[in-house]
Amino acid sequence: MGLHRIEASTLIENTTCQRALKKYGFEMIGDALQYLHINGEGWDSRLSQRILHDRAPAL
Repeated sequence: MGLHRIEASTLIENTTCQRALKKYGFEMIGDALQYLHINGEGWDSRLSQRILHDRAPAL
């Protein structure tokens, strides 16, 4: 698919998923406050990414 980067987000409290992402090469890049709104309630998320290669994305 020519992907350069994959991003994932988890709820900040979900340390189990965060450990799994780290195991598969993701690095934490920051927190996003009020990232999701579910049933009128805001949820904070932890963002992670994995860079697949250094080449520019295919167009």
